[in-house]
Amino acid sequence: MKKSLWIIILMALILAMTVPITLYLYQSQQAFTPDNLIIIHTAASSQ
Repeated sequence: MKKSLWIIILMALILAMTVPITLYLYQSQQAFTPDNLIIIHTAASSQ
């Protein structure tokens, strides 16, 4: 009984730690947005 309780507690702790990390990754900016493509295009044409 004690062993299964510890496993449940550890799993809950691991899940609680991974939720903020995944939320931070989802909020990061995407690599190819229209603004970034415009900046790349203007920088390439200015040379």
